[in-house]
Amino acid sequence: MSFRIRRKVTIERFKRWARWFFDLRRPRYVGSFPKFKRFVTVMFLLTVDAYVLAININLIPEHAFDLSEKRVFAQEARWDGGSGREGAEDTSVMPDNQGIPVLESERIESMIRATFPEDQRTALAIAKAESGLDPEHPSTTDKMKDGRPFSMGLFQINLSVQKIDSLDCPKAFKGTDYGSIVVDEALYAACVAYAKDPVRNTAAARGIYERRGRSWTAWGAFTNGSFKRFL
Repeated sequence: MSFRIRRKVTIERFKRWARWFFDLRRPRYVGSFPKFKRFVTVMFLLTVDAYVLAININLIPEHAFDLSEKRVFAQEARWDGGSGREGAEDTSVMPDNQGIPVLESERIESMIRATFPEDQRTALAIAKAESGLDPEHPSTTDKMKDGRPFSMGLFQINLSVQKIDSLDCPKAFKGTDYGSIVVDEALYAACVAYAKDPVRNTAAARGIYERRGRSWTAWGAFTNGSFKRFL
């Protein structure tokens, strides 16, 4: 069914329910069943049709409320090695944003551009190189002695040396980087959850960027040049 036909059908359906709503106010219908039930029934039907109308005229994408899609990445993806520098963010290089739903990917890209307006292309390229724009991506190279990652999220924030929002994540560790161990499991879990939040992760990346004099040298994807393939 074409877009114009779908829109016309939906508008006609909406008009029909609207006419029914006003028709129920006529005297012959009053008292036929409780007013509250009639109001709830009609408003529900109007709301459903209004939502369908909004989709059909492209005000709301059809998959805007579809939470069933999962971010899946190929297990056999190839990775570039890390730099091992003190305090450096993860240098794993992700393939392009495979598996990320298009709508979510676009929102993430818009957020990154808004956070780094003066260097949007580099910021996006580094995020793609570090995580493939997967906000929940755990590092495959930055791991502690017990095998758990200490870098996480869009910009692969190093939790052993960086704060996330209001959380002082370094306090969850003894030592830093590859030699670190978790001494506060609750704080570590909270920091991981915060790092998986794309807004908090990007804000932390902005803080690192500012503290480095608006430089990207904290990210291995920048220093080893792997970000350039995403420009």
